[in-house]
Amino acid sequence: MASKAQVEMVEKIIDYRFASKDYLHQALTAARGEGEDRDDGNRALAQIGAHWFDTLLMILLMRMGASKEDKANLRIEFTRKDHFTFAAKRTGISQCIKYSSKPGSESSTVLRYAINAIIGAVLLDTASHTIGTTLGVITRYVYADNDYTMIDPTFDSLSDLMPSITETDQIPPNLATSVHHLSDAQLICDDPFVNLSMFDSQMSTDGLSIIPDYAGVMTAESSLSYSTDDPIIQTLPRQDSPAVSSLVLCSPRLPRATIAPESNHLQGSLKKRDEQAKSSANTSIPDSTLREFLNKERMKCSAQHLPPPEETYFTPEIHNALRSPTHESIKPLLPLLITMGSPDAIVSLRGMICNIRAQPSCHSCRLQDGLSPARRYSLIEQLEHSASTMQLMKWYHIYELFRECGGPDTVSSSGYANSTPASFPIGQKCLGNPVHHGDANVSKTMMKDIFPDMDPSTDEYKKQFRRIQKLRKLGQRLHALIDKFGKGILGLMVGRSSSGGFDIPVSDTMLFKPTEGAFACFISLLESSQGDSLRAFGDAVWGVLRPALFGTLSGDVFDIERLDPEYILRQVKGSPGLLGIIC
Repeated sequence: MASKAQVEMVEKIIDYRFASKDYLHQALTAARGEGEDRDDGNRALAQIGAHWFDTLLMILLMRMGASKEDKANLRIEFTRKDHFTFAAKRTGISQCIKYSSKPGSESSTVLRYAINAIIGAVLLDTASHTIGTTLGVITRYVYADNDYTMIDPTFDSLSDLMPSITETDQIPPNLATSVHHLSDAQLICDDPFVNLSMFDSQMSTDGLSIIPDYAGVMTAESSLSYSTDDPIIQTLPRQDSPAVSSLVLCSPRLPRATIAPESNHLQGSLKKRDEQAKSSANTSIPDSTLREFLNKERMKCSAQHLPPPEETYFTPEIHNALRSPTHESIKPLLPLLITMGSPDAIVSLRGMICNIRAQPSCHSCRLQDGLSPARRYSLIEQLEHSASTMQLMKWYHIYELFRECGGPDTVSSSGYANSTPASFPIGQKCLGNPVHHGDANVSKTMMKDIFPDMDPSTDEYKKQFRRIQKLRKLGQRLHALIDKFGKGILGLMVGRSSSGGFDIPVSDTMLFKPTEGAFACFISLLESSQGDSLRAFGDAVWGVLRPALFGTLSGDVFDIERLDPEYILRQVKGSPGLLGIIC
């Protein structure tokens, strides 16, 4: 079971004091497998929490009037495994879990179980199963980080569905509080597309949480209408906690058009073409987001007299790959075949550079030549739980660590990092795959460099060894992309989140999970459809990205920083106009 100290720490994190600590003890205890006095741990609570979370989400989406398709898409976005993993690590909850001693005990699945189990524990601990209390806890530690802030420009926020909860130790059986209306507070950013709060977990005014919407407007009032007589709006007070209404649970943006035709006289013909293209795309591409993206690109191409996507990057080969993937493991990466280097990516890149310029704290994690493996590994761990802007910096550190510790040829040659082929005995035979043996030898040598005093027989050594192996594989994948398309390619993999802020839609797991053959197929698809274009854009991006990552930005801002993001969004992916914006 989790310790008393771990339980108390989680209570502080989620700002909720349990009446029965047994629920939280169980929620923080991971299931154990064979050979460990088998115990289901928090599995039952995790199931309760997952269903309760899903129920609350559906209630909120129903209130918003979301369509069936939007409900499905938003549910997927809200409940991503990586999202819960990030939340657990960022808040410190991951340090409070009683893990199993088996390999993989700190996997993303285990962390997701713990998050859901805590939600279930709050539900069971709340006498009347109030919605408001659980929503407050979910908001406080699952969606508190601005990397996952999601506001719809139409609905603004769901704060009005989260009523105030008075501070009292007693829970009257028939109390139904009215909804707490936030004041009409708005702060307008100088640059609506630069959200500095992505580096800070929360911004507030007079104690009220202020969340930027998709255009950067700080909103503290909802435009949703509701009735305070609705039982869903009625809540019970929670013990020893501030008002939950000061915390905002935001909804993802629903799909909406962002780029309109530039000329009124073209609207009729463009609308007709768009409807025809949309009808064709809807029957072949399962991802609605990609369908919408391609439809917008076709409209822009027609207005600017440029060839449509089908004549550039959206080749029949790419079309078939999206419709019927030959490798299931690269399916999560396939949207990049369409979105990599898009205007959205360039807008996000612009915002990232502006944020790094405005945030001196980025300098401490900057890229540097000649760092020791131990120092670079420490920076990678430090960046692991940072905002999306810093995640891109983490990728480049991982790439450099892989390159400096032997690069892609170590397994097939010496099998040793930071040394010579003579460092290992020659001609020694052993059973098993020689590539796997070589990879293990590289990882062992890196362990000596990074943790010289760690005992190889300890569980901590085994944990760090597995971490090193994963980083090497991720570094290998990043190296393959950079080797083919140039260092700037990683900057083209960024995107915009549902709220319009900077985001990296590709997780580490998506990159290292595919087999070698599947990942090679993904790179081959990129090369055949848009290889030359990606190299040209990658070179241009690296010119502005390198000073930002190495902490050498001068006082002179880049041209891309001065441009209106809407102007960038009007450009066509791969077009000379978009390339000229970066150069």
